[in-house]
Amino acid sequence: NFVLERFAGEVPPRFLVGPGWGLIRNDQILNKFEKRLEELDTWQGRLFNTE
Repeated sequence: NFVLERFAGEVPPRFLVGPGWGLIRNDQILNKFEKRLEELDTWQGRLFNTE
């Protein structure tokens, strides 16, 4: 089990300090994540229980 809180962030190029790390945009990461959830037939909050 794991909790995914923040997995991506974007910043204007003038503020970048380190390498580009592949230069993948937030929307591309989100699309890959959602596709993987669908492949696994799961979804965010599936195991959440209020009891």
